[in-house]
Amino acid sequence: MQLNKFINSKWSFSGSYDSSNLTFHLGLFFNKFFCIRLFEFLKLIFTLINFHFTQNSLKKQDFNTYNTNLGKLLTNSLIKLGPSFIKFGQFLSVRSDFLSSEIINELKTLQDSLPSQPFADCQEAFRHDFNVEINEIFKFFDPKPFASASIAQVHKAYLQDSNSLIAVKIQRPYLPGQFYIDLLLIKNSLIIYDKFIKKINLNYFIALLDEFGTIAFDELNFIQEAKNANEIKQNLKHLNFAKIPKINWSLTGRHVITMEYLESDKISSLRTKKHIDSFIIKTFNCYLQQFLIYGLFHGDPHESNIGCSKDFELVIYDFGIVGRIDNETRNLIIKFILAIFNKNIENATQIIQNLGIVQDEHSLSIVRKILSILILAKEQDSFKHNDINKVFRLIKELDNKWYIPPKLFLLFKTAYYLSGFLLNLNESINIEFIIFEVVKELVPVLN
Repeated sequence: MQLNKFINSKWSFSGSYDSSNLTFHLGLFFNKFFCIRLFEFLKLIFTLINFHFTQNSLKKQDFNTYNTNLGKLLTNSLIKLGPSFIKFGQFLSVRSDFLSSEIINELKTLQDSLPSQPFADCQEAFRHDFNVEINEIFKFFDPKPFASASIAQVHKAYLQDSNSLIAVKIQRPYLPGQFYIDLLLIKNSLIIYDKFIKKINLNYFIALLDEFGTIAFDELNFIQEAKNANEIKQNLKHLNFAKIPKINWSLTGRHVITMEYLESDKISSLRTKKHIDSFIIKTFNCYLQQFLIYGLFHGDPHESNIGCSKDFELVIYDFGIVGRIDNETRNLIIKFILAIFNKNIENATQIIQNLGIVQDEHSLSIVRKILSILILAKEQDSFKHNDINKVFRLIKELDNKWYIPPKLFLLFKTAYYLSGFLLNLNESINIEFIIFEVVKELVPVLN
C-alpha cells in the first residue's frame, strides 16, 4: 500500500507495520501532512543549533534557567513532531541520572498532559468502532479527558444502566500515517549520518527502528491491548498488591477501549521513606515475575501508567506496549541470574555471549570484571558508589563492541525506564541490591 494512503487514513487502517513502506517518493512532497512534518523536523534541528549558540552565555551564568529553557524547547518541539518523538521524550523524562531536574520536569508533561484532541474526533472514533453515538450508550460522558497522551486520551463516564465509574480510552486520528512519516524521517537521518558524518552500524539501527515500528503499530490496536491486559491480569492474580483494570469487552474496539476506573495517585506523591521503599520493592517484584516467570510484560512503565492506590497497592494502566520473551531467551536470562547467585562468572559470561550482547574476547574479559564487581556487591549486601563508578568505567571500555539484539530491545528499554522511574522516587535507593533480594525470593520458582 502506498505511504500516501497511510498518511491520509483517519480510522480505516487495520494492518501491521511494514518496513517496505519506509521509502521516499516524489508524491510525498505533494502531501500536506508529510510536508508539515518534514518542516517541523528540520525546524527542530535548526532551533536546537540556534539555541546552543544564542544561549551559551546564559549557560555559564545561570545553568538552571538554561536547562529550564532547553526543557521547554524540547517539549514543545517534540509535541509538534508527533507520537514517535513524544515517546522518545517520555523515554528521556524518566532518566534523572542522565538529564537535569529542570529538563526532566518539562519533559514529564509528555506523559499525560498533552493537548487533547477535539471531542468531535472522540465521537467519530466511537461511531467508527460501534456504529452508535456516545450519548446513546452513556448517561454521563465527560468531554474533558483526565489524561491525554501521545496515542490516546482517557475520559470518565457512566453507562446508562450502571452507577459504576468507568474509563474510556479513545485513540487519536491519523496515527498510522504519522508513525510512518516519523520512522521514515528517522531512517533517512540515520542513513545521512552514516554516509556523510560518521560510520555507524546502520543495519543494526535499522533493525531497531523496525522493532520500534512493530511495537508502535501493535499499540494502535486496542483490541490487542485489551487482550494483553487480561493476560497479564491473570498472570499476576496471586499478587494481592498489584491491580489492573477489568476490561468491558462490549465497548472495546480497534480505536476505543473501555475499562473499570481504578483510582490512584501519582507515586511521586508518596512522602514517607517506608512507603517509598515498600512501593519500589513491590514494583520490582511485579515486573521481575513478568520478565522471568511468564515472559509477558508491561512495556511502558512511567508515572502515568503506574499509580499507587490509597491502600498503597500498585495500579498498572495501559497495556498497548507489551513485550514477549521466547522460552529460549527467558531460560538463558534465568540461567544467567542463577549463575550470578552461584558466583559462576564463566557461565554468566558465556550466557551474555549466547544472547548476542558481546562477542569478541576483549569485551568478554571486561564483562567478567563487571560481573565480579556485581557478585562481590551481592556477597557484601551493598553496592557502593565506588563500585558504580568502576562499572561505568568498564562499560565505557566496551565502547561500541556490545549491542542490544533487536528482540531484547523492549526488555532493555523497559528495565531502563523502570530503574530511572524508581530512581526518581529515591535517588539513594540501592536498586541493584533490591533486585538481588527480590530474585532471591523467586529462585525456588525459577529452578
